[in-house]
Amino acid sequence: MNGRRGLVALIVAAAIGWHSLSVVYPAWSEAQLEEGGNDFGSYYYATRVAFLDGDPWSKSALNRLSRVENEGRGVHPFLYPPPFLLINSWIGGFSLHLGYRIWFWFDEALAVVTAGLLWASQRRISPVAGPAVAVGFALLTALPNNHVMGQANLLPLAFVLAGFWAEDEDRPFLAGLLVGTAAMLKMSPALLVFLWLFQRNWRAVGGAAAAVTGLTLATLPLVDAGHQLRFYTQVLPTFSSGAYNGLIIPIDLFGNHSVPNLVNHWFPGDDNGMSPVGGALSGALAVGFLALILWTHRSPSDDPLERSLARSAVAVLGLMVPVYTYEHHLVFALPALVALFLAVERGRLTAGPAAVVG
Repeated sequence: MNGRRGLVALIVAAAIGWHSLSVVYPAWSEAQLEEGGNDFGSYYYATRVAFLDGDPWSKSALNRLSRVENEGRGVHPFLYPPPFLLINSWIGGFSLHLGYRIWFWFDEALAVVTAGLLWASQRRISPVAGPAVAVGFALLTALPNNHVMGQANLLPLAFVLAGFWAEDEDRPFLAGLLVGTAAMLKMSPALLVFLWLFQRNWRAVGGAAAAVTGLTLATLPLVDAGHQLRFYTQVLPTFSSGAYNGLIIPIDLFGNHSVPNLVNHWFPGDDNGMSPVGGALSGALAVGFLALILWTHRSPSDDPLERSLARSAVAVLGLMVPVYTYEHHLVFALPALVALFLAVERGRLTAGPAAVVG
């Protein structure tokens, strides 16, 4: 027993050390040289525009402010739901350069919180859940890349994992509140609500609806109803076409891991997004994949590993179906990575699939 505990402690310590090294170098070293804030710049200037009673989803408004303050540099358009601005309104109180560096370490703190929440939601599955989480975090290069890019993936992931924990603790309404909050920060976690709908978990669905309603109303003092409505009616529909509110990034840029990128190679689009055939095929594949996952997991399970695999499948689907899926987005694959480790440990996977996981 003591030997096993020693081995577990060694694995966890090595994983933490490796992750820490990857964050300090090269991630923090690269962040020190970054002047434009990478993707953080769009959140920063969207928040500033919102506080000036402007339209935070107006690319021209963000660029006007950015070019005045940031040596003529432009920024990507803002793509997140209205409550994101409310929860992150503090960032406008700093300069872009300082805010970006604070965000870097805020993200790392969230990584630690996320590791704890992931362990809390997996510990019932296996006694090696802790080492599995540690190794998963150490192996996933998306984490330091997420920090460098100034991305906003870990905050919604923390709410999602807290929701998983609440569901396993038989607190479905709280689970819905937490996942609904995540969906108001980044849209892809909303797919998890479909899983609850299919499983007739009405209390969780009600919690998600309450979160959406409450956060929307709470955001009104910062972003008025007209601008919020524009996001849902004009900005959000551009996500399916690849136009992404005027984002000028080629869909076939190297490192885009999405299914729509594969489809775009078969039916190329243009600077405005995917072709009509490519968009229709991508949409059909997304609906088909979601239907397959929901049908496979249509009945709630008492097995915590089965629940983890179902939720992880939905989270990974949320990575596959958007038009853009880059390295930093893959932090949402962490629950699936750990669930697969534990499935191997419990003997749920035969040698072939286990080797693929490895």
